[in-house]
Amino acid sequence: MASWDRMIVPHPFTRAIFLYGDPIVIARDEDVDEARLRVEEALNALTARAEAHWQP
Repeated sequence: MASWDRMIVPHPFTRAIFLYGDPIVIARDEDVDEARLRVEEALNALTARAEAHWQP
């Protein structure tokens, strides 16, 4: 299935983990690069947690 965001629909009965991070608030006058870095770091931390979950 082609998708613009590369979302993958798992097969039925596939094992998955869903993680949620703390809310990220970005002020209107906040520096865009600083905000982008905070979001990127939060996503990288969640990715690392998800990958570590499946490691023995």
